[in-house]
Amino acid sequence: AWCTAVKQWEDPAASISGKALKDWPEEWYTGPMRTVTGVKRNIRKVIAVDFDRLQRDQGVFLEAYPEATRSVKPLFDAIQ
Repeated sequence: AWCTAVKQWEDPAASISGKALKDWPEEWYTGPMRTVTGVKRNIRKVIAVDFDRLQRDQGVFLEAYPEATRSVKPLFDAIQ
């Protein structure tokens, strides 16, 4: 699940909108949409940024965050 989160953050083809989450226009995840899309976007951003911080090494990432094997939300909580 965490690999999918990183892919959605970076890859336009992985997102329903046809844009990588990092490239979404601000109005798509703020204002009235913040509770629908803003939270999901932020969770994926935090995971992707931390994966980058660890030089995109899956082994190092999984060692630092064993929660990654469970689901995205426990991983997000651990990174926080």
